[in-house]
Amino acid sequence: LKEALEKLYENGTIILEPGVYKEHVNFDKKVKIVGATDSIMNKSSSELPIIVLDSKKSCEITAPVEIEGVVFTHEDNLSFNNLQNYADEEYDIDDQDEWKDYGDDDFASCLLVNSDAKLKNVAVLDSLTYGITLAKTKGTIEDSIISHCYDNCLYCVEKTEATVQKTKILNAIHVGVYAEETSNPCLKDCEIYGSEAAGMTIYGRGTFEGCHIYDNTEGI
Repeated sequence: LKEALEKLYENGTIILEPGVYKEHVNFDKKVKIVGATDSIMNKSSSELPIIVLDSKKSCEITAPVEIEGVVFTHEDNLSFNNLQNYADEEYDIDDQDEWKDYGDDDFASCLLVNSDAKLKNVAVLDSLTYGITLAKTKGTIEDSIISHCYDNCLYCVEKTEATVQKTKILNAIHVGVYAEETSNPCLKDCEIYGSEAAGMTIYGRGTFEGCHIYDNTEGI
């Protein structure tokens, strides 16, 4: 994948076949990455392209890339018969404070988005820190799922004005959606549930329409 990205021209497309891609990648040019073109929610791991990232680094998205039908994870041996059922399983961690051992230099999201990228029908699973960090972006996340994160599933910082819609955010060890003071995200028709702390912690403004927030230890 990394080699294909290096060779691909701006506005090009990569068709990503099902399989496991154990390589850390960043997206720094305007391209389109396409895996599954129908819903990933009821698919097995063998039916999807799974990118296994370096847990000490963020996958940085610095260009207005479009990504569809791809799974991102820090888990080397991710396996499931049904993605939705897997995501809904209680996050079983022997020591839920383990994430606190990470130093500042190692505290990386699975995805760090600071461009107007478009993520559609994407899964971010088993992140060892944050699931997705949105920074200085007006990008979009749609029809996606963020689950099993050691810290926040969705972390909005630095004047983020991203739109997140029809997305499931669940099973965070900390907070489902965390928005810092300068951020102003828009969440529409999202489900936020199963967090060990609050479903949402909002210090900025934000717009929330038609969201279903439930079964979080501390509510909002």
